[in-house]
Amino acid sequence: LATLPGFRRRGLAMRLLGAALAAAAEVGARRVYLEVAADDPAAIGLYRAAGFEELGRRPRYYRRVGEASGDALVLGRALAAPAPSPDG
Repeated sequence: LATLPGFRRRGLAMRLLGAALAAAAEVGARRVYLEVAADDPAAIGLYRAAGFEELGRRPRYYRRVGEASGDALVLGRALAAPAPSPDG
């Protein structure tokens, strides 16, 4: 997920994430995983606020031009089963 700098801190990323998690649950996903740069506290905070937990680390996962490689944190969370539809 990414938001333009001028639109950050308005809840847009959380809404996008919520929509993605709801869509995943609707098609039967029970768990989701993602990687996030270990040096991105804003993104880590977003995912933790959404219930993600750290499961591991991928050393030197992000290759950056002119910079040292960055680690990725592997995060995951369970999804609630969607409510059954009234039609069955």
